[in-house]
Amino acid sequence: MPHLPGDVGTPTAPEIAFPLVGKETGSKSPSTPRPRALESARPITILLVDRAALFRLGMRESLQAASPPIVFAEASDLEAACARGREISPDVILLDAELNPGRWKQNLTALRAAAPHARLVALVTAANDPWAPRFVGAGAAGCINRNVASDALIVLLRDFASGKAAPAAERTGPRLSAQQLEIMEHLVRGATNGQIAARMGLQTYTVRNYLTRIFAKFRVSRRAAAVTAYLQLCIEDRALN
Repeated sequence: MPHLPGDVGTPTAPEIAFPLVGKETGSKSPSTPRPRALESARPITILLVDRAALFRLGMRESLQAASPPIVFAEASDLEAACARGREISPDVILLDAELNPGRWKQNLTALRAAAPHARLVALVTAANDPWAPRFVGAGAAGCINRNVASDALIVLLRDFASGKAAPAAERTGPRLSAQQLEIMEHLVRGATNGQIAARMGLQTYTVRNYLTRIFAKFRVSRRAAAVTAYLQLCIEDRALN
C-alpha cells in the first residue's frame, strides 16, 4: 500500500503490473470507453474501492499530497462505490481485485454502469497475480501493484486518467501459438512445469521446451518477466479488437 507516515524499511515494489504507459489509445471498444478530454488545469478524480480501511487511509494521505491536486473519494463496498461513482463521475476507479471475488465480473459491470467514463484499474498484489489477466481480459484498463510507491502511483493515475496505455493502432508483442498461450495462462496462475504438463497431457521436458521458446519470443530469461510481458500482450490484443 502507499507508505503510511512512520513506515520504515518498506521495500520498494514494482511500480506497475500493467499496462506500460505509452501513446494515447484511439480504441473505441465498448468495453473500454475512451476517457473524457482532460483539461490540464482540472484536477483528476480518483475513486478507490477497497475493503481495507488502513489501505484507504494510506492512499488518501498519499494522493492528498499530490501537486497538481488529485480529488480523492473512497468506498469499502460495491453499493457505496456505485453511489459515489454516480455522484462524482471519477476519471479513474481503483478496484480491489479481491472485492467479492465470486462476483468480480458483476463488480466491473456495476461500476461501468455507475461511472461509464471512468477508467477501471484493478489493484493486485504482484505482477503475476492470477486476478490480473481476468480483469484485463474483461476490459479493465490495467492493473497496479497495491504496494506501489506513492510518487509512482500518482504518475500512473494521471496516465490512466489521460488515456495513456498500449497503443491501439500497433502491436508490439510477439505472436504466440495456441499451445504457448495455454501454457502462459497456466503460468500466470503460478503453476509449475510439472503441473502444467499434467493439466495439458504433456511431458515435463516438453513444457520446458515450450517455455524456452516463449522466453525467447519475449526476450526474457525469468518466469516473472515472461508473465509481465504476456499480460502486456493481452492488453495490446484487447486494444486491437
